[in-house]
Amino acid sequence: MIKKLTYLSILTSLIGASVISINVGAFQLSIFRALIIFLTFVLGLNLLFTDGRIYITRRNQNSFSIMVMLIWLIYAGISLIWVKDYGGWIKAIYFLSLGVLCIIIYNKIFKTSYDILLSFRIISIMIVIHNLLGWYEIITGKYMFLANSLEYYARYKYPVSMFGNTNDFATFMLISIFILYVCAVNSKIKLIKLFYITTIVSS
Repeated sequence: MIKKLTYLSILTSLIGASVISINVGAFQLSIFRALIIFLTFVLGLNLLFTDGRIYITRRNQNSFSIMVMLIWLIYAGISLIWVKDYGGWIKAIYFLSLGVLCIIIYNKIFKTSYDILLSFRIISIMIVIHNLLGWYEIITGKYMFLANSLEYYARYKYPVSMFGNTNDFATFMLISIFILYVCAVNSKIKLIKLFYITTIVSS
């Protein structure tokens, strides 16, 4: 059950917070963020009642990444001493904390290479959706999820999908190429492999 919710968090992480979310004042509570908070609570209870441990050792392949993120979070906390924009600081800490929690949660739950491959395949579903939305925007000049600078984007037909701006969309498309490549290489069915390759070209 927990693993299924973790996969769902990966899927919903690529849905824009402005699309499906609840405004709780300081930030938008999206499905993804709610799932990460819930998973953190569940794993915390599990560790508490089973006398479990979260080990960060050199034997763990992800330990370096976790340590870097924790140091980054600690430094961000210390920066409160000199920061001037407290609202921006709280927002930054919130997103950074979510990132750290994601790394710890996924490191705790995903144990095999198949877990990672399945995660990539789930991400590929959203990659296809974002590709389709991007092509729809390029062809029609219409935007389903864009809130700001609508006239500017419509004039040049720049794709943004759910990302709010072209730069974020382009960054995701670049990253998606590598994810799709992994899926294509690990696919044994030629038709599905061709589908991944076609999506790579589209991205």
